[in-house]
Amino acid sequence: MSGDEAAERLSGEVIERLGRTGVQGELARTHLLYGEWLRRERCRADGRTQRRTAHEMFAAMGLEAPQNRAARELHATVNGSATAPPRQAA
Repeated sequence: MSGDEAAERLSGEVIERLGRTGVQGELARTHLLYGEWLRRERCRADGRTQRRTAHEMFAAMGLEAPQNRAARELHATVNGSATAPPRQAA
């Protein structure tokens, strides 16, 4: 299994496990970090979904700093300053 496949699998597992707990701050942070990683891996749509989820969760918790970070990440991708071609399937 490549590093990328392991990272995707483990990120999904962490999100699923944290989703069953009351640790919403860590769950939101994991969505944000996974979304940032996906953006770097050129999975822009999936990355946006994760970052949007994080943004909404941070907003609901009233956590401005991480909410602003997620908003900046979303804004950069939507406005083309973080453009990259879609990742090709292996």
